[in-house]
Amino acid sequence: MNAEAPIGILAADWAGLAVADAVQRSLPHEDVVYLADQAWAPYAGRPGAVVRDRVGRMAADLVEQHACKVVVLASLQATLDGLEAARARAGGVPVVGMEPGPALARAAALAGTGTVRAVVGHGCVRGAQLRNELKRGRDRSLPAGIAPLDADVAALLCAHACADPPLDRPYVSGADLAAASAAATVRGMGGVARRRRRGRRVMVSSAPATIAR
Repeated sequence: MNAEAPIGILAADWAGLAVADAVQRSLPHEDVVYLADQAWAPYAGRPGAVVRDRVGRMAADLVEQHACKVVVLASLQATLDGLEAARARAGGVPVVGMEPGPALARAAALAGTGTVRAVVGHGCVRGAQLRNELKRGRDRSLPAGIAPLDADVAALLCAHACADPPLDRPYVSGADLAAASAAATVRGMGGVARRRRRGRRVMVSSAPATIAR
């Protein structure tokens, strides 16, 4: 593995820059290739099988075309539909995503006996799919049901929610947790870049006429 290789970040649009920012705060000397799949956004508006195939192919592109050493899915819907497909097609390169379980579990621990509200942006995820994911309760510590708007702690599950966090209550950012997972993966592989300059960022869009903010 080339430690100087970039970290790849895949999102449906530019909201995933919240994840890129968090990655480069944790690993300030790492280069990042950010791929916004705007030609297919929003993922939540497409069938799951289509998103699964698309995310798998985009993750493979980040590895094959940009030689990324780790890929981060900076999208809740991409993670729910395509995390396993991305891992299968990334040629052994680690792939991490914005999984809702860790963010909700961390928020529940922070809330103690209080309430937690799962927060997602409009159109960022298929609601029924997310509800089923939470009901399955991969982690038995996850809170059940939907908390009121004035819940004690917010669990920000998608990039759009993370980009606009609440000012009136504590929150747990799924973007920060995904970035922490990516950083731990890079460190665990012994793949931290040794360059002295700060990391650079390459912005790529599947709809090239669109300009990043």
